Amino acid sequence: MSIRALVAAMASLLLGAAAGDAPARSFSALASGIGRPSAVAVDGQGNTYVAAPDLSRVFKIDGAGRLTVAAGGKVRTGPDAQNLPNGDDGPSALSSLTAPAALAVDGLGNVYIADDGDRAVRRIDGRTGIITTMIGGPRPPPPWWPGRAAPPAMASPMAAQGKANAAGLIRPGGLAVDAAGHLYVADRGTHSVFRMTVADGSIEKIAGSGLPGYVGDGGPAVQARLSSPEGLAIDGAGVLYVADRGNHCVRRIDGRTGTIRTVAGDGFAGDSGDGGRASAARLRDPVAVAVDGRGDLFIADLGNARVRRIAKATSLISTASGLEHAACGAIAATKDGTLFVAEAARELVLRRDAAGVVTPVAGNGGVGYTGDGGAATAAFLQRPAALARDAHGNLYVADSAANRVRRIDVTTGQISTVAGNGRRGFAGDGAAAATAILAGPEGLAFDRDGQLVIADTLNHRLRRVALDGTMTTIAGNGDAGFPKDGGRALDSALGSPTTVMRDAAGDLLVVQGSFGMIHRIDTAGVLHTIVGSSGQPPLLDGAPATSGRVARITAGALGRGGEVVFAEEGSLRIWSVDPAAGIAKIIAGRGLGAPEGAPDQARAAAFGAVHALASDGAGNLYVGEIPAGIRRIDVTTQRVVTVLSRASLPTLPAGLVWASPDTLYLADSAGYVRRVLPDGASAVVAGGGAGF
Repeated sequence: MSIRALVAAMASLLLGAAAGDAPARSFSALASGIGRPSAVAVDGQGNTYVAAPDLSRVFKIDGAGRLTVAAGGKVRTGPDAQNLPNGDDGPSALSSLTAPAALAVDGLGNVYIADDGDRAVRRIDGRTGIITTMIGGPRPPPPWWPGRAAPPAMASPMAAQGKANAAGLIRPGGLAVDAAGHLYVADRGTHSVFRMTVADGSIEKIAGSGLPGYVGDGGPAVQARLSSPEGLAIDGAGVLYVADRGNHCVRRIDGRTGTIRTVAGDGFAGDSGDGGRASAARLRDPVAVAVDGRGDLFIADLGNARVRRIAKATSLISTASGLEHAACGAIAATKDGTLFVAEAARELVLRRDAAGVVTPVAGNGGVGYTGDGGAATAAFLQRPAALARDAHGNLYVADSAANRVRRIDVTTGQISTVAGNGRRGFAGDGAAAATAILAGPEGLAFDRDGQLVIADTLNHRLRRVALDGTMTTIAGNGDAGFPKDGGRALDSALGSPTTVMRDAAGDLLVVQGSFGMIHRIDTAGVLHTIVGSSGQPPLLDGAPATSGRVARITAGALGRGGEVVFAEEGSLRIWSVDPAAGIAKIIAGRGLGAPEGAPDQARAAAFGAVHALASDGAGNLYVGEIPAGIRRIDVTTQRVVTVLSRASLPTLPAGLVWASPDTLYLADSAGYVRRVLPDGASAVVAGGGAGF
């Protein structure tokens, strides 16, 4: 066995052990959420590969319907994430991807991945499972990151001739491979198609002048103009087909002469032509193409939500039976005429056999399987947004992008789902919370009876999990608007609630972040506005909290004395509201003005984008922000000290919760929950694993 093969085998065992199984974790593909699939490919052994950009992963589905992580099992986080090791020269399951956009498989079983986020094309070796970068590499961090200078001006993405390892892509899209060992790459950013000779790494442009447009038919493809080309496919004769999305057509490049012409679509967006010549038909946003063993061409006509077929024998176009209403974003074909389509809208991969019968292959309409029942540190969290603790100290996580609420058992360290089945939508009241449907939950709290309350943000509701596990709605009628002060909370609009808290009286406080308002829902279910007012001038320091407008509330917490603390994005300040008097005052942040004292004092300190707040038992306030990390405001001295710097924690703080006597838990939007001790040491308690 070669060294690479040995490394791959050992790492596969380690990955399985870390996730609780050996040698590797696999799941039912139909029971696993794959998010919005962007690509699909099939190898000669009957395995299906699916790119899931929502999850930064590529999955492999075997003939028995079992799903495993093929690439992207590790997550890079923080402002320098794209400069961190991506797993090259190691086992593909332990690599890191950003946004896989296209796939291709060659005759040797090598899998090629176009990573739109990293501007790169990578290959999984079919024999060893080792992943390497073939073209390009991670891009520099974005220039808007706080505290970071803009990156240097980007050079031309690809020379007409050169070595692939020195080349860069702007928006890699479609991929295809031919029998001669060439890899074809569509670059949406430069409106071009490139061909790489895999054996020596040389690369050349074969289509597109670099400028968008629709000219050049009948001439050299390299002088023609394309517009945001995406999907690619190659037939047995070496003819390359290009889904020329921006031109609403499919182009054909002759492999011998390099001549380009249009084979489907007349260049105008529309939905017509079935039964006639394909070149006279109208398409709308064709994004992918595939050729089956008979030479028939299939087109993912995304804008028209169907798959079109061009018969090789007649050049006539029709709609593929069984796929008349498939909003297909990617397509693959086998020699026997079987089609695999990635339907992003329904978050599924479908299989259509030669007889036109369509069956699902992967996806349950949600995001993630997530590793329930195993160690929390081996689970995958998708943008955790908030934390809460129950009376026994168990930790609850609003796994926002996965549309779930997770529970971490403090005794066993295992993770489970308590609410949400991974699908995005609204359903399940009156039934078990774990089977209910949520939409981007961002806030958690426990009411006075120990029941879990969820800010179901994109459903514009507060929902509650009873002690018997049943889900109900307790506030919000589903309308994305301002609530009516003094009205029944259940009948009121409650647009995008982002934070929920419980005060000493047992009332619930709910933050409407984008509306800049905070409301109190009393035990009788009546809603009262306590912070913010629409249509008024900005809130003033020392004024009644409902007398002015607040420009977006990004975090909220309760202080030791019951005061409501919130961070305002517009002023870059932290405010406090006395619950009895209702007066708002600035307690931290100088905003855009000059310091009002020593720079380590709360009102003189500069705060950036605050995303999380928490108060400890003594009343000290913890602030999670960009770019500083986590800072503490001492309740007695008002001095601001750094608890965890951005250098020590290269992630985005999204939620904080205090655990007596001395522990702070942090959720970050990159997919981790960490335990932070007084000395600044931190350890991951959940997230970061493959999860599937």
